[in-house]
Amino acid sequence: MISYAFSFGDEGEKRAFVNECEAYYHDQIERAADLAESKPDLRFLLLAGPTCSGKTTTANLLIQKLETIGHRVIIVSIDDFFRSREALIADAEREGRAVDLDSVKALDLDALKRFVLSLQTDRNTLMPRFDFTEGRVVEHYPIDPEPEDIYLFEGIQAVYPEVVALFPPALTLRLYISVATPLETPFATFTARERRLLRRLLRDRQFRGADAETTFRHWDGVADNERRNIEPYADACDMTIDSSLPYAIGVMRDALLNVLAEVEKTSEYAAVAQAYAEKLRRFPSLSADYVPKDSVLREFIGE
Repeated sequence: MISYAFSFGDEGEKRAFVNECEAYYHDQIERAADLAESKPDLRFLLLAGPTCSGKTTTANLLIQKLETIGHRVIIVSIDDFFRSREALIADAEREGRAVDLDSVKALDLDALKRFVLSLQTDRNTLMPRFDFTEGRVVEHYPIDPEPEDIYLFEGIQAVYPEVVALFPPALTLRLYISVATPLETPFATFTARERRLLRRLLRDRQFRGADAETTFRHWDGVADNERRNIEPYADACDMTIDSSLPYAIGVMRDALLNVLAEVEKTSEYAAVAQAYAEKLRRFPSLSADYVPKDSVLREFIGE
């Protein structure tokens, strides 16, 4: 656990603290790019991490770094290799269980294996696009591999052993991103998972049309999947990127209080919403104007 005073004498000290946090994150991106460059035969970059870790921003920054040293980087979402909703429902009904969207069983591993092999051998291939509204692959995009290409496979599933086994180790670099540290301040303490929950509450409300009650309702299942299918394999990755950004709760504070206030007093989640609101009220607020445009935090607070 890292402790921060969150005591600022003036606006300059606030901005300096934000910049210090951002510099730590960006230094890690530089090290990840250097690690990639140290593998001359690198073809596959696997980026995994639990929800609201900042995978999208991290992937984009890595692409920028690698492109400046001569690579074409093609991003591949492992979500596009989901099996059809029809097949998943059929499995669930046959086995008398709920539809499984979280484990490796939800993926079409055969299709992913063929795709990886085509890229490895520089053969033209088709990349699928899965539409979650329709519950199936709706189209394919052609890929014409080039010798300097790096394929960045992004998704929580990029850490699953069955997925990792499809990639040749000599050609692959594995990165894991998460909010890695709890946050202790004189005002309140938040675990690493709680910090991601706060990000998700804000993201879901602002960008996915889901209120706080909906996010709370699904959170236990999300956390359980992380404990079972993601966290046990994190240490096997080549590098862990910590996207904690200790200043972030101060920036998200006011918006989160508004989101939590929407939880009805009669809701089963009223007590937990109130508990988070009480902790946040004790926290000093920081202006979003301090947040750089390429910050991980922009995934949750917007532009």
